[in-house]
Formats: sequence, structure tokens, C-alpha cells
Amino acid sequence: MAEEAEEKKLPASDKKLRDARRKGQVSQSRDLVSGFTFLAALGYLYFSWPMLFKHLS
Repeated sequence: MAEEAEEKKLPASDKKLRDARRKGQVSQSRDLVSGFTFLAALGYLYFSWPMLFKHLS
């Protein structure tokens, strides 16, 4: 059991990486996803602000 908790000494093999990708187990940065979401929201507000301002006035 103690051996399982230790860090791996060798990188994953190509087969293990391929199998993980097929299963949808890919690494993903939450910061990147959050950044794109924030930029999309800013873009939406930038282009829709004139219409929103017109309706509010």
C-alpha cells in the first residue's frame, strides 16, 4: 500500500496516454476555461451595450 502512494518515477507510456484520451481523461486548466468565459462575457457586453443602453434610456 505504501508503494502506491509514492510518486511515479517514470512517465506514462504512449498506450496509457492514448487510452486515457479515448476515455476523455485529458488535463484541463480551470484558469484557461475561466479566462475564455470571462472574455466571452466581456465581448458580449461590448457588442450588446449600445442596444442595452438604448432600451434603458
